[in-house]
Amino acid sequence: MITALVVVMVVALFFIPELVDFQFGAGSESASSRSARQVDKAPTVDLPAVPQKESPLAQVSALLDSGYIDRLVQERSGVPSAAALSGTTAEAILGGRAVTWPDIREGAVRNALYKARDEAAALASSISVQHVNSRFGLVSLVSGIDALLTNTQVQLQPEQALQYLEWLSQSVTNAMIREGVERADFLAWKKIDLGPLLENSRAQREKLEYTLAFNPKIEIERVSIMQPGDKWRRYSPDSNVNVYVTIRLRNRDVKRLAVYGNGTFMREVLVPAADPEGISRVFLSELDGKKILTFKAWDINGAIYEKSYFFYPKLRHFSWSPATFFFELPFKQGDLNADRFFRYHSDPAKRERKEYSVF
Repeated sequence: MITALVVVMVVALFFIPELVDFQFGAGSESASSRSARQVDKAPTVDLPAVPQKESPLAQVSALLDSGYIDRLVQERSGVPSAAALSGTTAEAILGGRAVTWPDIREGAVRNALYKARDEAAALASSISVQHVNSRFGLVSLVSGIDALLTNTQVQLQPEQALQYLEWLSQSVTNAMIREGVERADFLAWKKIDLGPLLENSRAQREKLEYTLAFNPKIEIERVSIMQPGDKWRRYSPDSNVNVYVTIRLRNRDVKRLAVYGNGTFMREVLVPAADPEGISRVFLSELDGKKILTFKAWDINGAIYEKSYFFYPKLRHFSWSPATFFFELPFKQGDLNADRFFRYHSDPAKRERKEYSVF
């Protein structure tokens, strides 16, 4: 009885992420998640029918009884064996022989795995609570690394341990793509390295190849526009148009922000720290509303995002107050209709360019 329980617990450790994905993934995907799934190149895994009301341990037992474990081992042809690892560092460690537990639990491989464990734990703590499967996948990776490095009773062959780590890594990547995590979080995940024995694995290649567009989602949150009248306080179309605007943007990976007028640099913008939701707000005053104003952002890896607005021609739709010299705009604070109304669309390919980062 005790032996059977140990076997079930070991297999439970192996399949925690898959059960989590099975329980939380079905019937809960948003439209954006379904769209993200279209670019997910990882192989799908068909789980046998398991009653969702049963405990996780009972579900693992059902997987055992179904013969799913045996089929999974046979079907993992896409996971490279230790003998097929072709990375230079891996070759230096293995020298063409089969991988052993000391290869995994000693030296550079062990150090890399411990580093990856700590980084995955930190990322799991910082990622949005809305991304349930991504957080669970990272926690499972942390637990899996700990188990393989410290538990000498794990009933796996060394080669299977590498397959297990790769599968955990692929599960995190899949979950992040499906749930549409913040770009900064995915970039942080791409930098987590499971070490030399997995450097050329399929999971590592797909993680590094997948790219997300840099889009800080710049939006006008509030705007006021003033145009001085003449000495009789009458409307003067030749006078300057001064724009006072509050913009918001996602600041998790914005390194620099600048404003351009008709393509010419106007000013650098200091972006304050983001709030807990990753949003920063910037107030800018006396921008030249007769010019096409372009907000240009750079990320930490050099990717560029641009978004432009043109205020003056559309001001004729609104009343102008001779008492205050301000136009009476209908947009309230937080009304994103202002962003859509003043957005400059004459050349969308240039007005909003999203360059893909190589990182």
